[in-house]
Amino acid sequence: MGAPRTYVSGLGGQGVVHAFAQTPAGRVRQQILTPPDDAPYQAFGTALALDESTLLVGAPSQSSLEPGAVHVYEHSDAGWAHRQTLFGDRLGSRFGSAIFLDAENAWVGAPNSRWVFRFPRLPDGTFGSRQRFDGPPDAEDFGSAIAGGGDRILVGAAVEGFGPSAPTIPGAIYRIERAGGAWSLGARIAAGDYSPLAQRFGFAIAADAGAFIVGAPDSGSEMPFGNPSEGAAFVVDDQILFADGFEP
Repeated sequence: MGAPRTYVSGLGGQGVVHAFAQTPAGRVRQQILTPPDDAPYQAFGTALALDESTLLVGAPSQSSLEPGAVHVYEHSDAGWAHRQTLFGDRLGSRFGSAIFLDAENAWVGAPNSRWVFRFPRLPDGTFGSRQRFDGPPDAEDFGSAIAGGGDRILVGAAVEGFGPSAPTIPGAIYRIERAGGAWSLGARIAAGDYSPLAQRFGFAIAADAGAFIVGAPDSGSEMPFGNPSEGAAFVVDDQILFADGFEP
């Protein structure tokens, strides 16, 4: 459980992660993870991703003078131990704001730069050289949400479409797909493809067994007298969109 605004050693906004373990008596806090260094405003714990005994902790930094980082932890009988740090390369990019982890790769978003990075998992459990995917110039917040499964990753760009002449913020998602062993940026899926009332589409994404659920928290209701910003979630299953949310 991340607490990215927690003070550590008197330094503001360093952040911590509370690690819990399941016991016969219920869940108990096993360990408190703190950043490996003493820099303030790291926002350590903003994003978390867990795959078996590997934990990734995003520390995108609240400072425009820092690029952000993702810390890799491994679990053993002694608890969680820091093993590796993955670094961003542009100041203020908020690298580590979103993370997705599976058996093959770690995916990290840097939404202020409209980048997503893929770090392949090596045989020793560490992560190797990165591959960068650049969002289009108008894909604001590209990399603020990431989820995937198999040969497909979805990336949120929930602020796409926002501007001085735009009264709404429709948002969009993008596919990153693997074909022939190579990953590349694929098709864009616009909020309007799902619903004309979808707003900030791509704010959150969850994946399971090939199906994706995409959050659009500012979406309006299609029912009479509905809340104009009550929010919605849309199901995408192998390129099939259920426009009203959870239709059978």
